[in-house]
Amino acid sequence: APARTPWNVADLDALRAALGTRSSALILFVTGQGGEPTTALVVSADRLEAVPLPPIDTLRPRLGAFLELVESGGNADGLARDLGAALLDPILARLGATVRELILVPDAGLHRLPFDALRLSSGNPLLTRYGVTVAPSASVVMHLWARPAGGRPARLLGVGDPGLGASGGATLRQDGYAGVRPPLPYARREVRRVARFADE
Repeated sequence: APARTPWNVADLDALRAALGTRSSALILFVTGQGGEPTTALVVSADRLEAVPLPPIDTLRPRLGAFLELVESGGNADGLARDLGAALLDPILARLGATVRELILVPDAGLHRLPFDALRLSSGNPLLTRYGVTVAPSASVVMHLWARPAGGRPARLLGVGDPGLGASGGATLRQDGYAGVRPPLPYARREVRRVARFADE
């Protein structure tokens, strides 16, 4: 069966045209199923390349452990470097020195990964070299770029600090497990700050 892809040639041509002279690279991840490799499509003003990465199945244990450490405030530096080597190093090696921003479009299995917490081969945080934006799709990125400068702000639905359950936490049910997590720290403050940039 042909590989599952979220793009077509026309979309890619339009995307490269939209990038123009931007110092950005857009990276679309497609995770394989059943041990198939992950593919990253790298799009920049001067590059269009598919980069093979490890299968998501081989990364899941490390992804889970990394998320747990980040959420608990533990030391995740080793896993941040390990996952950076697996998911970013093969891509970054192909980018020119003029690229200063990464626009990442994750696929299944990578949506919860905090890419900005990953580390470069030097051991430095990714954010010391690149600005990082995570987008739900390339279409959303192009739509935002097409908005006229100085136009009306975007409308926003922001959800933070929901009061769910008797303890104030959210009850999670996944794979037969039910548990209660406390509200996210600072979530209410973050949503209010983001709301300043949107229509009332």
